[in-house]
Amino acid sequence: MANFKTHFFVASGISGVAAIACMKAGIVQAGETPVLLGLGTFGGLLPDIDSDHSVPIKISFNLLAFALAFLVMFMFVGRYTVLELAAVWLGVFLAVRYLVLELFISFTTHRGAIHSLLAAVFFSLCTVSLSHHLFAKPYPISWIYGAFIGFGFVIHLLLDELFSVDLLNRRIKSSFGSALKIASLKYWRATVLLLLATGVVYSTVNYPSGFYTELWSKLEAHYTSRAPWLMPANGQWFKDLPNILTRSFCLASDPQAVVAKKRLNPINPAL
Repeated sequence: MANFKTHFFVASGISGVAAIACMKAGIVQAGETPVLLGLGTFGGLLPDIDSDHSVPIKISFNLLAFALAFLVMFMFVGRYTVLELAAVWLGVFLAVRYLVLELFISFTTHRGAIHSLLAAVFFSLCTVSLSHHLFAKPYPISWIYGAFIGFGFVIHLLLDELFSVDLLNRRIKSSFGSALKIASLKYWRATVLLLLATGVVYSTVNYPSGFYTELWSKLEAHYTSRAPWLMPANGQWFKDLPNILTRSFCLASDPQAVVAKKRLNPINPAL
């Protein structure tokens, strides 16, 4: 299986390219690209939360404990004093971070039910639901968030399968087939629970028909306007780069030109 560094760098690299592609295609605003990068990277680490001492499980449960502690505390803001609210926050945080974590570890097995496409769907739907109901994001952007979590999740599963093939010795390791699977039949009880949980979470979100409509309408608009967003048209790569470099060199070598440029455009002298 691939190690933590491999999963991190591959997931972040591919998610970064995908996030930029979404921004250039007009699907999301520029401010959303770091969020998509983070979600894709986190999704690429998420399958290892079933490993007892992995970095992803610590990160996941720390974030979960932190978020739930504040949510529960805010429910009692009008009833209790500051010290009582602090005690509620600390109690919820410790319960999730240690008690729930230990229960999760005891009921899960590495490369079990979590290492499956069913789990990718579950975590994607959880992201959509939390994004919409907790952070009040519209459904189109919530579905994109969920898609990036699932995208990173599948990248992780693919990497684990690729590392199960030893190309140098031309053999397939015993771990082959344990990562990229639709569901775990070996751990069928956990799979049934995961399937039920997926159904429950799916009932909390809207069908992504609006997401498909908005997505394809934006892509179609870019296609009909012939605005190059994926690669340069007619093979003209970096066509403006020589002019930009020449202009920058001239300004750097002529201080008076820089002063005149600032006078013409005091807000943005670079223009």
